[in-house]
Amino acid sequence: MSQEGSVKKASESGKSEGKNINDTNEIRVKQNNIKSHKMEKTMAQKNTTAFDNQAFDKFAKEAADIGREYSEACVKSSTIFMKGFEDIITTVMSIAQSSAERQAQFAKEAMSSKTINEFAEVQNKIARANFDDMVANATKITELSTKLLTESAEPVNEQLGKAIKKASESMAA
Repeated sequence: MSQEGSVKKASESGKSEGKNINDTNEIRVKQNNIKSHKMEKTMAQKNTTAFDNQAFDKFAKEAADIGREYSEACVKSSTIFMKGFEDIITTVMSIAQSSAERQAQFAKEAMSSKTINEFAEVQNKIARANFDDMVANATKITELSTKLLTESAEPVNEQLGKAIKKASESMAA
């Protein structure tokens, strides 16, 4: 080969190497751009994640507080209910005892009857007295039960109201 051919080949080879170097540089620039974009995206995600973590932590704390307060309200409500139920049981036992005593008295009156008409009058008196007692006692127990349920539900209702208010305020913010 001649000297000219070698120079020409070297020149072409230099152009080709220059082209390869330029291609390599372009590839590196593109890779750096991709890496920069990924880093920006990662940083944005970290900022969003940090904000999300703060919001989640705040939400979790509020939810835990609401749960704790609700549990305390349930305990208070249960305590009120048990005390009121105890009062109802005491009242029912008192009613039963006085009813038994009254029935014993009525039995004595019925046994002391001398005629069938007298016995029928005593039975009529017993039936009327038992009906009146039943209505009065049922009314008394109903009033106690209504009062008990109203008072025992009060702490839970109050807590639910607070939780709804907090949730509404959080949604508005």
